[in-house]
Amino acid sequence: MKQFIQRIVLISGFLGFFLTTIIAFNYWRYKVFINTHNSHTVVLGDSHAATGFDPDFFPYSSNFSQTAEPLTATAKKVKWIASYLKTDTILLILSPNNITGYNDFKFSSSKSSRQMSKRYFPLYGFKYWESLGNYRSSFWNWGREHILPRPSGKPSFLGSYQPKSGISKINCTETLARHFNTTDPVFSQASIKALSDIISTCNSHNMVLRVLRAPLTSEYSNFVPVDVQVAFEKLLLSLPMMHSSFSPSSALFYNCDHLNKTGAEIFTKALK
Repeated sequence: MKQFIQRIVLISGFLGFFLTTIIAFNYWRYKVFINTHNSHTVVLGDSHAATGFDPDFFPYSSNFSQTAEPLTATAKKVKWIASYLKTDTILLILSPNNITGYNDFKFSSSKSSRQMSKRYFPLYGFKYWESLGNYRSSFWNWGREHILPRPSGKPSFLGSYQPKSGISKINCTETLARHFNTTDPVFSQASIKALSDIISTCNSHNMVLRVLRAPLTSEYSNFVPVDVQVAFEKLLLSLPMMHSSFSPSSALFYNCDHLNKTGAEIFTKALK
């Protein structure tokens, strides 16, 4: 019995030391990431930004966009960036789909909630995920964030440039149906408010905000619902826009609303 207890104590001590070492390592790498990040410009947005802006062709920039990211999450990322990174400019890439109602269900939908909690748990915390009934997923993602080694030190909610090659087989009709689903509210009031929060955060932290219109094919843009397009254009008039000399052509797109790698290079260079 005594020998058994000694083994339990020994194993528990080893596991405790192992976990403490990993947590300390993750914290150290996290601090290193913050202290060494030197991008003056940070690009944010959803998949249009993640696939469309190549930071290799824009001086002192980082692309922290995430696919399917709602503006409510982007607003929280801007607050984190303003608090921890030496960034003076936020470049936000927007498309009409960013203000539609399907964004309101990304954190509660069975199809996307797990991915959202995996990415954004640190920005929201336990209570938020518990309010969605996502207890197990939120607990796992808390553990994953602290216990699994993260050599880069980069927080999970910060995305990256995701170049696309070739041509996608995804039908544009399917994309339009998802972005402008008639069963969802036409507009996401939470997303529109998030834009106001982003502006407020940038102003209070002396960061420059510039907004870019995401390049889209005519196949996509011509079928955006009229009321959404009108509201989007009106919204852009109230935002600090950055304009580009980029001229879209079908050869530069991976699918109907995302640039391919060549298109991203040309689009990014056009912003200089």
